[in-house]
Amino acid sequence: MLHPSRVGCRKLKQSSLTRLGEHNRYVAWTTSKSAGKMRLIRLMFLLLVAVSIIASMAFAHWESRLIYGNETFILDLPPSSIWVSPPVPDYSKFEALFNDLPELQPVDSRIGNFVRWDSVFLSFAACIAGIGLIAVPVAVLSKSRDRFLFHLTCISIGLFCGFVGSFVFWLIIGGWGPPFLVFFAVVGMFGGYAVGAITQRRIAT
Repeated sequence: MLHPSRVGCRKLKQSSLTRLGEHNRYVAWTTSKSAGKMRLIRLMFLLLVAVSIIASMAFAHWESRLIYGNETFILDLPPSSIWVSPPVPDYSKFEALFNDLPELQPVDSRIGNFVRWDSVFLSFAACIAGIGLIAVPVAVLSKSRDRFLFHLTCISIGLFCGFVGSFVFWLIIGGWGPPFLVFFAVVGMFGGYAVGAITQRRIAT
């Protein structure tokens, strides 16, 4: 027959083990729930990035160019998808806009429509910068260490730095000429990704 004190100790151990098992199950459940929520958030941002790509290509900036001799005359066209070119404008529209063109279209001139790929890229970059700003509070509130959200945030910050750098450079050169937005946006995008990758590597080590 066991001593009452030993019986009490055994019951206490069983109770402690039961509580520990319940705690472990609760931790596993909360971890699984948090991981599932994080997968949904990641999927939502992936869909936003995909929509940004499609929207940038679906509403692309087109222009029509009249090439005459050594000169090129440019006429802006309404936005259209990169798959469907807008109608090629008549020569009369160029002649009405540019006074130094002859009344009749010269034989050695040609008119063609072209996609402004720089504008398509900048539209996509602006969308990514905005999405990255949304990702910042989401990552902070969810206390997530998700790599995708982290890199998206870093790329967004890099893009904003690139836009600011383009504006500052535009002011330095006297406010004339193109501000090289594409160049600064590309540098900001890859720079942000590189900083994110280096930071992740340092955290891992």
